[in-house]
Amino acid sequence: MKDNYRGIKVSLSKVEFEYIDTKYMGIIDIDAIDSVDVIEIGDNDIALKISRDLKFKPINVATIKVECMVSLRINSLISKEQFIKDIKKGMGILNAAFSKISLTISEITNNSSLGALITPPTYDINNIKIY
Repeated sequence: MKDNYRGIKVSLSKVEFEYIDTKYMGIIDIDAIDSVDVIEIGDNDIALKISRDLKFKPINVATIKVECMVSLRINSLISKEQFIKDIKKGMGILNAAFSKISLTISEITNNSSLGALITPPTYDINNIKIY
């Protein structure tokens, strides 16, 4: 079914960044939570909301959430169940959205004391939430 996907349009729709300066001097772990929300499947395209939410541990020094609206062009109608299976197998075409999200995160964090945070320009097929 991968041949069914023929194009993508990515629009940045939401950027949230809140930074709290702290005197904490330990190691901070960052969890990236990626999600794909299937909004609508039409005859020629699929509307998606793709987001990455960063969580900081052990202390919450920042809140970062970036969302993109995505229109994925398709050659033929596909069921939501099949589309979800394709996402779980890995869809390189979605990396255009995750790359945009990664670049945005590095740009907005560049001037904080955290420095530019570089997150993967892809998604982990074993750790993605699909709605």
